[in-house]
Amino acid sequence: MAANLPEYSEWKQLVADNWDYWEYYKNLYNYSIQKPSNTFWTSKLYPKYYQERLLKKQYSENMQLLGKIHEAELEDYVKQTGDENMRFIYNYHINGARNVYFDWTATLGCLGLGFISFAIGKNSSWSIVTPALGMLFYGAIKNKAGRSGIGSMVDFTNWVAEQRKAKLWLAESPQKFAKLPSLPELQKQIVNLVKDFK
Repeated sequence: MAANLPEYSEWKQLVADNWDYWEYYKNLYNYSIQKPSNTFWTSKLYPKYYQERLLKKQYSENMQLLGKIHEAELEDYVKQTGDENMRFIYNYHINGARNVYFDWTATLGCLGLGFISFAIGKNSSWSIVTPALGMLFYGAIKNKAGRSGIGSMVDFTNWVAEQRKAKLWLAESPQKFAKLPSLPELQKQIVNLVKDFK
């Protein structure tokens, strides 16, 4: 029985701890999907923002079922897919835009722009304006990149849910799944069947 497994108990506790948080966001996105379609002025703009809000609703529903995502699951996903950008997208959607506007590389680059502007400029105010504008533009670009990754985040949360279910099934009845060959062995068997068929 899966309810007696420690993996299930841990998952259940994560869900119980974070249920209300994600319920609030799920209701928020439900409202944001329904409200624009029901008013005269915003119904004209309704289809434009519909897909993004549906994805955000799906993300909040997935997170409600997961509770919380462990760093090991993120690293496993990045290793399997090779999507290095997923760390940034995950950080953006879990922590919000707080971490978007500060990056050491961008900060040093913008300060360098300030020093160059001061060295070649006639006015010292450019040494302040240039780094400030650089950080503003950098933050806007990173913010847009984080928001546009909501589809990847939905895929990632679906993957985590399937991974957790697979681990529970394996822990529940290991003898059933021990007979299955590995994926490379299955590929070899399929290739041999196709060769023999010809």
